[in-house]
Amino acid sequence: MLPASSRRNPAPNLFIMTHLDYHNKGFDDLPLFTGEVLRDEGIAKVSENNERWMEMCIETATGFVPMYGNFTGEDLRFYLGRVVGCPTHSNAWGALISTLVRRKIIKPTGEWRKMRDDSSHARKTPVYTK
Repeated sequence: MLPASSRRNPAPNLFIMTHLDYHNKGFDDLPLFTGEVLRDEGIAKVSENNERWMEMCIETATGFVPMYGNFTGEDLRFYLGRVVGCPTHSNAWGALISTLVRRKIIKPTGEWRKMRDDSSHARKTPVYTK
């Protein structure tokens, strides 16, 4: 094996900061390119592209929520899909749930249930309440 000093560096000008580098430089609280920032940008974009649909769903959901004790986002999707219709992109359903939680129209119970839709492959989803 070649000594460390003679090994070729494939990208000598490439500087990669690790989490520890950020921590040592005092960047712990910067949200640059974190999952939360990207999530919020995605939710905003999907919401903008489905603005009228989102408004109708929020209004309809406020009537749905009191009728049910505990429910999943999937239950709400089945109901709203029949009453309001479907969005232009399927990610709008997640943006809707996030919006309802942020506006305190619904809140997670901490419980999880298997989804019923075949395309969901029985994955678990949060349960919500009023």
